[in-house]
Amino acid sequence: MLTPTRSATVHIEPSPAGRWIVRYGEDAPCASEHESATEAERAARAQVPDDEGLVLVLRDRYSRVHVVSRG
Repeated sequence: MLTPTRSATVHIEPSPAGRWIVRYGEDAPCASEHESATEAERAARAQVPDDEGLVLVLRDRYSRVHVVSRG
């Protein structure tokens, strides 16, 4: 499994197959695939230690971008 770096933004977005993927960087390969956006977000958060301070970006099925806080 790929892990994030301190400078990466974590991207959660829909796949063409109707699932949700997690990527650690804009052009990074898919790190994991999930049934729902919620599952993908949980998996992304589990891979990022709290002190990393990374930004989670969710792209929904309508191409809208949401920045998800780590709070």
